[in-house]
Amino acid sequence: MTRLRTICLGLFFLVSWVPVQAEGFRSPRFLATGTSSLSFLTTPFNLPLSIEMNIGISPAPGAYIGVGADYWLAADAASDRLSYIGLIGEAGLFLSYPRWFWLLTAAVVYPATLSVQGSGSYSALAPPLSYRGRLLIGVRLTAPVSLLLGGGYRLQNLGSLVSGATPYNAGSLDMTGIFLSAGLAFTL
Repeated sequence: MTRLRTICLGLFFLVSWVPVQAEGFRSPRFLATGTSSLSFLTTPFNLPLSIEMNIGISPAPGAYIGVGADYWLAADAASDRLSYIGLIGEAGLFLSYPRWFWLLTAAVVYPATLSVQGSGSYSALAPPLSYRGRLLIGVRLTAPVSLLLGGGYRLQNLGSLVSGATPYNAGSLDMTGIFLSAGLAFTL
């Protein structure tokens, strides 16, 4: 409990340190984010880590559209490595205030690269699209740089991976589940 109090007190002082410029404040039109996400799944890949980079714009107050890429770092108990790169298109809500902002998005993810390497080389013939919803909260450290915290839920059944006639994980690789994210954002 003492550690939680220390973290909360540290976040309070961090937010209090950021100078408030409410009179000259305007909502940013450009947002670039880099996050790392930890996923809680029941697949052979326990606690996979993903790195995601996104770029988006706010075409109208409160609106957000963006694109990005998602790269997964994961290995299972047999030392098989997941190779996954997803291309992301997302849209949502973006509200910004002098000290913080929040971003709520829904996304479609196209699997550009999907394979498992290790005891065999397993690949997917036609991997399906994935879907994701997330909420990110940004705390401004300086005018253009913000600390991001958030999470979401992924619907990510990657289908059947095979090596010749041998299926991986009994024929299904379902990476659906919740995730927590942390990272940095740059706004203009």
